[in-house]
Amino acid sequence: MTSFVKIHVMHCGDVKVDKRLAFKDNVLSNVPKLGERSKEDQIWIPVSCYLIEHPLGLTVIDAGWSEKVRTSPEEQLGYAYQYCHPRLLEGQSIKEQLAVRNLTPSDIDYPHFSSGCGSYKWYSFTGGCKKIYCK
Repeated sequence: MTSFVKIHVMHCGDVKVDKRLAFKDNVLSNVPKLGERSKEDQIWIPVSCYLIEHPLGLTVIDAGWSEKVRTSPEEQLGYAYQYCHPRLLEGQSIKEQLAVRNLTPSDIDYPHFSSGCGSYKWYSFTGGCKKIYCK
């Protein structure tokens, strides 16, 4: 561990949504499902995660998409799949990016999930963590 803070920004895939979800409406009932409007009304947004090296331990802010979205996105997202479609290329998952740094999810001391813990299947990521933080 270092005596200073180092922040790594990781691109962990993308998500396709209707522009109204991204820019205007925060009430899901007002947002059209993907495919209800034209392709011009849909955009891809990057999914970012952050690895923070701190003298007190390693922190990850968000965890991006699970590798499982590559083969079963509807199963992984459930109801939300009507509103957003994931895209995760090989090497982009947080687990894969940690591996490049010779780290595993169990090396992360303090993961923080800004979207909450209950909505996603993070549990394979959080084994061995000292504490899990949720929005």
